[in-house]
Amino acid sequence: MRGALVKGKIEFDPRRTLRNYKKLLPSNNALARAVGLEKTQKGARLIIESDLANELLMELQDWTTNEGYVRNMNQNIPSNDILRRICPTPDQNTYELLYFWETDESSANIEIWTTENNVRFEYATKKAELKHIASMLTKNLSSHYKETINLIDRCKKRDTLTEYFFQN
Repeated sequence: MRGALVKGKIEFDPRRTLRNYKKLLPSNNALARAVGLEKTQKGARLIIESDLANELLMELQDWTTNEGYVRNMNQNIPSNDILRRICPTPDQNTYELLYFWETDESSANIEIWTTENNVRFEYATKKAELKHIASMLTKNLSSHYKETINLIDRCKKRDTLTEYFFQN
């Protein structure tokens, strides 16, 4: 699963072709930008257009870079705030949401990953599962699993760094 968020609202040009059937054709480029952006990365990711990420992080400009996040973690922003999960992609071409980031159930606004038994997300378990699946696929297909594993690693690193910051 991979997707992209872009700035702007999809606008439609409604057309009736048959009775009780209405086509909704996009009349602007928002959908095309999202689809194009989504294809720029591999793995299970949520890509965020740079303009949108910059707008979301307007009051936290330091966080538009990994270096800025590390240097200014900002104690005033809660550790479970969704803005902490927006970071540049490794190629620095756009942004992504670190959605595998585990949250503290007692204070989180959203639950990132649960199972039917309400078990918390386990980084190591999910990585091992994805590595096993990747080993049985062609190189092209396994690259998507490897990129997802890399995303899990980035989520864990930022999670650990943020947790350390708030504990000290």
